[in-house]
Order: sequence, then C-alpha cells, then structure tokens
Amino acid sequence: MYPLYGTFDNPEKLVFPSLRRLIFAGRSTSVMGSDDEILKRLLLPNLETLGLPLEEISGTELVSFLQRSAPPLRNLMLGGGHNTLTLPLHFPELEECIRLVPTLEGLELRRPRKSLADDLLASLAKSPLRILPSLRSLTIHSVFSRVPWDTLLLALSCRRSQLAYLKITFQPDDWHPQPGSELCAAFRELVKDGVQIHIGTEDLNILYI
Repeated sequence: MYPLYGTFDNPEKLVFPSLRRLIFAGRSTSVMGSDDEILKRLLLPNLETLGLPLEEISGTELVSFLQRSAPPLRNLMLGGGHNTLTLPLHFPELEECIRLVPTLEGLELRRPRKSLADDLLASLAKSPLRILPSLRSLTIHSVFSRVPWDTLLLALSCRRSQLAYLKITFQPDDWHPQPGSELCAAFRELVKDGVQIHIGTEDLNILYI
C-alpha cells in the first residue's frame, strides 16, 4: 500500500513500478482531491488490475493515463461506485481505452448506458479480433432494458474459442423479454463448448427457466 496523502502539491508524476493492482473505492476525500487529480499524477507501468467507479474521473483522463503508463493491464472494472448513477462513459471513449491495452483479459462494466453496452457487443460481433483480442471474461451488471440477443449470440460465437466467461445481470424488477427457444438452444451449445454463461438476475439464469 502506498501513502498518497500530501503528495499532490508536487507537480512531478508519481511512478510506482511495482504496483500491480489499483482499485478506487468511490468518492475521494477533500484532503486528497478528486480521483481525477490522483490519476493524472500517477505513472503505473506494470499495473495489471484497475478498478474505477468513474464518478470523478473522465473518460478522457482515463485514456490519458493509459497512454502515459502503457500498462500490461489484464483486468479493467468500470462503474459501480457509491452511487447508482449510470456509468458516464460513451463507447468511443471505452474503445479508445481498450485499444491501448490489448493484453486485457477481463472487462467488467457496471450500469453502462444502453448505447455503450449495445455498441460493445456489436463491435465484438462485427470484428472479433479488432478489439479486445485477449478477452476471456466479460461482465455487465445492471444492464440496459433489453438484451440484444442476436448480437450477443453472434459475439459469443465469434469468440467461442477464447471467451471463457460471460455474465450479464439486471435488476429483479426490470422487465427483460427472454430469447426464443432456438436462441436458448444456441446459447446452451456454447455452454457445452465450455463457455460459462449467466444472463439474468444474480440468482437466476434465464437461459435455464
């Protein structure tokens, strides 16, 4: 653990070459300044796991951080801070981020905009190795109101040789139309091939009801 208090009056970048994991818990204290101010002062060239609620960090600053540090990032978690606001990120910003870290194996999004989730799945389906070539795990929590089943199936089919885990959850009181029987059968075939798939609430996988 690195003490950051009192370090931000110095304009020099803080380099922590041995730091592998950084998780922001939520809103910062006034002593430390905003999360955005913290991130823009850091150089983390060997970071492997990064978790950001993005309450006070802009997509632009995240891109800038990844450009500066060029970390071999393996896991990226965005959203899910102390409030329940929609993840303030659009797909072009996310796409620019993930292009900078081709080593990324796990991506987790919490409360993404409908357009963000839709565009991500469409991009994975359209050009399976253009983005996230190393992706093995994708988690999307509190998803948009309707799952684009056909696009999701195509994305999974394109990635079936590498993707090991998919989880898409929504709130129990949200209405989500289920996929038809043929689509359910196709998803189950992917499960037989070794892909773990959970779509539904935290307690219920609607592919098996």
